[in-house]
Amino acid sequence: MERPGNLYQKLIFAAQSFLEETGRMPADAGELARHIDMDEGEILEVFPQFRTCTKVSSTTP
Repeated sequence: MERPGNLYQKLIFAAQSFLEETGRMPADAGELARHIDMDEGEILEVFPQFRTCTKVSSTTP
């Protein structure tokens, strides 16, 4: 596994890239992982709080 700082930076750039390409942030760790061809488990090791996040409807005001 990469050093934590390198992995954080990679994930930040990946989220920024996803936002620029789609106009929204990834819905969950799995969506971000697929965007950068990375294992979702690696993302969850760095950001375990994503395990308990619930998706928010885009129609919610």
